[in-house]
Amino acid sequence: MRAIATAALASTAPSLANVLYGKLARRVAEMFGWPVDRRADGSPIWMSLIAEGWQPPDREFEWTMVPTAAAAVKTLLSSS
Repeated sequence: MRAIATAALASTAPSLANVLYGKLARRVAEMFGWPVDRRADGSPIWMSLIAEGWQPPDREFEWTMVPTAAAAVKTLLSSS
């Protein structure tokens, strides 16, 4: 997320990219009525609908948009 924030949003804060990814995922989930994964406390993990995440050793947690979601975003952007 830090790379996306830096390249696309001119920010060094990965939290900004996290918020935008989460908002996109929430809108998609609500549009299609998809169920969302939840944390132990019951809060939604919106990102899990459009991205895969993992924690590499000695690095920040990373999210990568799944290829089908990335292709859909590209299609939407090119048609606007």
